[in-house]
Amino acid sequence: MILFWLHAYGHATISLVGGATARVGDPTGRLTTRHGMEQSTYERNVGGITAQVHALWSNLNPLLAKRSQIGLGEERGTWQVRNNREWLDGLSIVDFLRYMGMGARMGTMLGRET
Repeated sequence: MILFWLHAYGHATISLVGGATARVGDPTGRLTTRHGMEQSTYERNVGGITAQVHALWSNLNPLLAKRSQIGLGEERGTWQVRNNREWLDGLSIVDFLRYMGMGARMGTMLGRET
């Protein structure tokens, strides 16, 4: 909703779809190894979510036109739907460790039991 209001008042907005993070998955509450998702299932899921977000944005301007009495100007911001896989696919594990490791102390990491 915040993105929609920002768009309505003329700001550029970006909806982010987590295509790369979906490939990693969420281990919360699991005690067993997760089975990998097939590539076709993954692509279908990300495509479906992206299409839903596009549909939400497509329905926004007609809705705003109906609500023009609330003082919104005619100038709307731009909107984009982006997939985080666009930039995370090119990130190697060495690059990741270099970026993240600059702020981590080795003694602290080695002193942990997990």
